[in-house]
Amino acid sequence: GAISGETARFRRQHSHSNYDEALLLEVIEPSADRISPACEYFGQCGGCALQHLAYDAQLRLKQQSLLQALQRIGNVTPTTVLAPLAGRPFAYRRRARLGARVVEKKGRVLLGFRERRNSCITDMSSCATLEPELSRLIPPLTSLIDSLHIRNRVPQIEVSKGDNAISVVIRVLDAPGVGDRH
Repeated sequence: GAISGETARFRRQHSHSNYDEALLLEVIEPSADRISPACEYFGQCGGCALQHLAYDAQLRLKQQSLLQALQRIGNVTPTTVLAPLAGRPFAYRRRARLGARVVEKKGRVLLGFRERRNSCITDMSSCATLEPELSRLIPPLTSLIDSLHIRNRVPQIEVSKGDNAISVVIRVLDAPGVGDRH
């Protein structure tokens, strides 16, 4: 969660030979590139990791990461680097694989992206990065799965949007029963 150039308080979680992993406890002096995330699920949902970073800074970071990987893995240094292609910062995802799980404590099905650093499903009713037509499908698809007799056997749904159609693929581990075909 920390951004390059920030002063922060953290707790070291894991030490590796080339890097350490830490938990951000507090940002003492924020970066000029830090922004408030637009999505209410940011921080819990694992679908996005950089919404707290301004969009132009995200593009620079991703370009820098690519160039470092090319150098480190392929020993390649480009002679010319073009400006990164930029799209919309939100409502740009045209495809998603959403996890589905019956959560007995909540008494219902959850459909969404996996939470950060675990396999739980984020309790969400929309997604700021999905195309709006796909985001609006989350509540009715959640209700659909919840109505099935095999709701415990539906691990994921894939949604995608083309130029003139939307597709939904529901993965099932058991054949739907007669009562599930409505």
